Amino acid sequence: NGELPGGAKYTSGRRPVTLVYHETAINRSEASKRELQIKKFSRKEKERLIELETKIKKDLLEIKSLILREKLNEANQVLRKVQANIPLINNSQILIQYREVQTSIQNLRNLLERKELQRFLEDKKINEEIARQKREDQERKQRELEQRLNEEKESKVKAAQIFTERARQKEMAAMAERQRLNSLCNEKKANLQDFKNVIKKNGITY
Repeated sequence: NGELPGGAKYTSGRRPVTLVYHETAINRSEASKRELQIKKFSRKEKERLIELETKIKKDLLEIKSLILREKLNEANQVLRKVQANIPLINNSQILIQYREVQTSIQNLRNLLERKELQRFLEDKKINEEIARQKREDQERKQRELEQRLNEEKESKVKAAQIFTERARQKEMAAMAERQRLNSLCNEKKANLQDFKNVIKKNGITY
């Protein structure tokens, strides 16, 4: 609008003007070729080009926002829309942004895969720890059961031994009592026989 020296002659007499679309090129020759190509577009095609660029810029911004929130699936959905329209755009800045977004999505994919792997390893570690604790609890319960059974067995064996010892002692006592009685009986018999012998010797009749 005349604020800077130079500028196109076409717009010098049609001010004020507003820039609604622009592209960058690697050199002046390529820029001239692209300018000639766009000049041949119909008004409808030019409006479509402006709308398409605006939409792609908006979609790229949305993708960047989704990447920051780690929304990979949603970002890929928007990216597929951009991929369908990107061949129609010759703006190097947009193409650079598009490639940057592709790289960012790949980086996000790698990041999420690492996180998923980390979660998997953590879950595996937790499951292994749970399994280990469960196995240890089972082994502890098994040891306690075996110890209790052994103690019960030992207790029964001791009880049997005590019962056997008491029975043996009773038997020995009974045997000793029988021997005492037999001895006493034999003694009495011997005394009685001596008594009879004395009486007989003395001629005593009874």
